[in-house]
Amino acid sequence: MVSKFPKIFRSIGLMALFLASSVALSADAFPGYSPDRNLIKTQQKVDKLFEKGNYERAMLIYRDELAPLGDKFAQYMVGYMHYSGRGVPKDRVIACAWYWLAAERGDESFVKVRNALDGILDDEQRSRAGRLYKELHSEMGDIVLITGLIKQDLKFLRQRRGDSALFGGDLERGNYGHNLSKYQAAADRLEERVFYLDQIIDEDQSASDDELRKARSLVDNARREIDVFKASIN
Repeated sequence: MVSKFPKIFRSIGLMALFLASSVALSADAFPGYSPDRNLIKTQQKVDKLFEKGNYERAMLIYRDELAPLGDKFAQYMVGYMHYSGRGVPKDRVIACAWYWLAAERGDESFVKVRNALDGILDDEQRSRAGRLYKELHSEMGDIVLITGLIKQDLKFLRQRRGDSALFGGDLERGNYGHNLSKYQAAADRLEERVFYLDQIIDEDQSASDDELRKARSLVDNARREIDVFKASIN
């Protein structure tokens, strides 16, 4: 496996720009941040920086701007740059931790790279990589990101329920239907995100018991709020 790994890695590295459009912008199962115009521009910008060899700047964007949004390709690229020493010192342990994060959703390409590198680390290195992965996961793993987005949606819906003056003002200005559509969109988005969180709660082996407990409580609260919203418009 040691002799084959660099060849596997180079082949995936050469596919980086292709993967940027086919993976990072794909409509995967994660109902997170929408790829709006600014996000797409950022992704295109960082890919060009990497292609031109401006690795230090590319690393900052992949690591600090895109990876925290749950962009799995960006997380993979941070690992790739640590492994190959592009813009940062070579470090297989750090690379492996980022590969684990990138492979969180089970993408076949990312899983293959993660397993290849994990297989050539010794026990001590693998242990350090595992600890670092848990730190990264606690900051930008799917369960953390989707939980934060659900809380935003809940806050928005509760604003509508709690502000009775909002309805009167909407009716007077004749834009009740417009504002209602915004709340409906938020409720639909919330429902999708709650379903996703509920699916991964029991599958996420990296989340702590406290994180799982809070996630389950949030799912219950969100579903109640969705029911209240649906009842209010029927």
